[in-house]
Amino acid sequence: RKSLWADLIHCANRFRNVPWLVLGDFNVTRYGKEHSSNGIITKAMTDFNMALVSAELDDLASSGLYYTWSNRRAGDGAVSKKLERALGNWHWFLGWGDTYATSHPPGISDHSPITVQLRSIQFHSGRPFKFLNYWTKSEKFLLILKHEWRRAFPGSPLIVLHGKLKSIKSLLKDLDPRLVEQERQLRAEVVRAACEEEEFYKQKSRVQWLKEGD
Repeated sequence: RKSLWADLIHCANRFRNVPWLVLGDFNVTRYGKEHSSNGIITKAMTDFNMALVSAELDDLASSGLYYTWSNRRAGDGAVSKKLERALGNWHWFLGWGDTYATSHPPGISDHSPITVQLRSIQFHSGRPFKFLNYWTKSEKFLLILKHEWRRAFPGSPLIVLHGKLKSIKSLLKDLDPRLVEQERQLRAEVVRAACEEEEFYKQKSRVQWLKEGD
């Protein structure tokens, strides 16, 4: 397995700036729940997860069978594991994040075949996200940043980072300069209305000390 992990990391370093995907039988589980009868975290599992972190790879969303391998035994000797999986890098999730893997019935094999589905929405590229400098001038900018960065997101560090950036992006888009200008105009109207109200009550009361500023 170690030579395979080294190859994955080598590929990741070579293709770090483009989307890529790897799928198949890795012959080891990632988490304790992926073993039907034994939830112990082994050194092989730890090495696998460390390699995926180094390669910046993470699981695609999946459907179908959860356990993709079984020893075909019955009773107490039956063992099932999740050995097949599809993994994508950072750029894959950015450009093809709507894809998902499906584990199919194994048939005569003891392993389940796995396929990756590309949903039709992904064939239409959206507008690229651009950070606008005027956002930093808004009073809400740092509040939004701090609030979203402190939120808890499930998944690996890569998925967590992706979730935070995506959430922040959607909130920043609400900081429209037209809304900022509208707020400025409304504030000016409130100030003007307050001054007019003060003049009205001042004239109505005819109190000399109000004029003198007491």
